[in-house]
Amino acid sequence: ADHFQQAREACDDPRRRAEFALYRGRSLDSQGLHEQAAQSYEAGLAELSDDPSDPAERELHDQLQADFVATATLVPSLQAEALDRSADLLGRAAAGPETQGQRLRLAQTGLRAAFEGEPADQVLELAERAWDEGRLLEHGTSQGIGWRLVTMLFTLAGDLERAEVIAGAALEDARRRGWPFAVASATYLRGLPLLWQARVDDAISELELARETSRLGWRQSARGAAAHHALALIEKGQLDLAEEVLLEAAPLRDPHDLEDAMRLYSLAELRLAQGLASEAFELALRAGAAAEKTVKFYGFALWRGTATAAALAFDDRERAEELAREALERAEHVGVLHLRIRSQRLFALCQDTPSRIETLRAAAALGEDAPPRLETIRTLVELGAALRRANQRAAAREPLQRAADMAWAGGASTLHTRARTELAATGARPRREMLLSGPASLTPSERRIAELAATGHSNREIAQTLFVTPKTVEYHLRNTYRKLEIEGRARLVEALLV
Repeated sequence: ADHFQQAREACDDPRRRAEFALYRGRSLDSQGLHEQAAQSYEAGLAELSDDPSDPAERELHDQLQADFVATATLVPSLQAEALDRSADLLGRAAAGPETQGQRLRLAQTGLRAAFEGEPADQVLELAERAWDEGRLLEHGTSQGIGWRLVTMLFTLAGDLERAEVIAGAALEDARRRGWPFAVASATYLRGLPLLWQARVDDAISELELARETSRLGWRQSARGAAAHHALALIEKGQLDLAEEVLLEAAPLRDPHDLEDAMRLYSLAELRLAQGLASEAFELALRAGAAAEKTVKFYGFALWRGTATAAALAFDDRERAEELAREALERAEHVGVLHLRIRSQRLFALCQDTPSRIETLRAAAALGEDAPPRLETIRTLVELGAALRRANQRAAAREPLQRAADMAWAGGASTLHTRARTELAATGARPRREMLLSGPASLTPSERRIAELAATGHSNREIAQTLFVTPKTVEYHLRNTYRKLEIEGRARLVEALLV
């Protein structure tokens, strides 16, 4: 960043000065210095005409403007300005993107739509237009901001599988180029879609790499990655480690930006899991205040649900119902599947038994024919528990067994344990995990690592091949041995052929 600034000061050509400002801003942004990055983009825009006629200058202008909006969105004092500037972005690319700058503008328009709470189908349309069949990454790089914005859009709008594919494409680009910080950004943005798909072990694998890279100097989204990593560890029941990950990223006092709002939300979830409901409630409210200061819908911090569960825990039914109803209205408005399932489940917990069961049935039905979602598993567990408490034990067994199977498949240990406990309470014998084991039970990451280990590669060689840490390789191999019911790699070849 300093060298780019020196180059800019030594140059007399306005367009070159604007280019150096763009590069400097991206360098600052990669360090997590979002406010300084936004100032650099502003300095670059000041060198150019407001409406350039030259195509190359227009491309540079559009990229500076798009990067400013993306970065300024993360800075509370600049969020209003970012939203104002993004209001006119769609018009220039209405006929379809012809330049990289226009693709970035479409992505920014999508981000604004998501943050304003526009329906998910509109956000998804903007995301697809911005992605432009992969041209957004093809004409940029994995170090650029475009693919990151589009991945966030698909995640916020609920198409988690699409988000994972795009982040995966960026990950392959980063590995091919040998860019560790770009790899960290890609694994970070793959982590949350994987978690929300109930692929907890895969999410932890991705986010662990982002965590390790942050120790080497990656700052771009290190605090957000810590927030998501902590959420995944909570699903494993590893609460002490979740707290360590969350608080080592940076001191968490007054929230500075949206990444800190995510961390507050994750800390609220952690306190709730630890049984500290009052503290969880206050943290959730703080997260909401920080996130929605200028962003109306911030889908990365689902604080209303956390506050609802906390209020129920300390028996404030009235406040819980108020928050749950508000979350339900918002979810139905945007139409994101996992949000609709989550809000209906939490609203059900505020109701008396007959209504609770019916609402939980409706929530579970939403996920019936949809791809796996963590919220679907939670809903099935709550439905089975409600039926069991209503003395409908036979009816409770089917949703509980489904929940146990789905949780086991993705490594959602806490939910798996609760589902099996509830199953036992119905008088059923929970299916043994060995019936769910075998190569088919391995996640894609576990299978890839297991195959390399079976062909004689050491953990370090596997880590270098896949651009992950040796610790990540060890983590996946432990899960693989457990699922295949073997003691070590000596029997991997035989076990993988079963």
